[in-house]
Amino acid sequence: MRELLQKTLRRRKGIVPKSGPHYTLEKESSPGEKVDMDSSLQDMNTLNFVLVREHSKRESISFIHESRSNSQVTCETTLVPSSQYKSYRIQMLHKNVLRPPSGVDFGLSAEKIEIVPIMQMKTKTSKLWNKQKAYSISSDKLADCLIVHEGKTGKSVFRLVYLATSRDFKYHEFESKSSDIKEIVAKIQQILDLRYSQVRRDYLYVLSKKQQKKQEK
Repeated sequence: MRELLQKTLRRRKGIVPKSGPHYTLEKESSPGEKVDMDSSLQDMNTLNFVLVREHSKRESISFIHESRSNSQVTCETTLVPSSQYKSYRIQMLHKNVLRPPSGVDFGLSAEKIEIVPIMQMKTKTSKLWNKQKAYSISSDKLADCLIVHEGKTGKSVFRLVYLATSRDFKYHEFESKSSDIKEIVAKIQQILDLRYSQVRRDYLYVLSKKQQKKQEK
């Protein structure tokens, strides 16, 4: 938990882990009770935590508010994405540029991602493409998630990278309004940081090797 706290502080602008103010973690369901920093995430029985500045109090149990005093954060918003399932209706892009985007329900929780095609009216061109199937991706198979395009029309595109087989990484790209895309990417990136699975480590290693080869050319 100590490592998780330090990673979180480093990611937040203006908060330096080795200098004041000091912060601690609390379970979202247990306000006022500090988490034992020597414990592991598995010992916590939850993925919902709150980052709280030392000598500060949370205002409620159900909602964690962000309040500012003298330009310093006194109580941060929820640190870890809720394990509660949430679905987004977005467009899945295809590598074949001739194929139009497909509408999907993109379901996201701390445990997995579910991608379910939306039933659409049949057209003359739709008969040319293979029927898209629903599938799910375990969070332990996730490798990366990033925004690859931010358009001026209020829409953005993000890429989801995952381990498809024992050795092969694959990706899908999705498009929707920028607010939804940013929310999805932020949640998945938090899951990646928290789990830091072997898949994630292997992918980052492969990525660093590719970048190193490019620099050597």
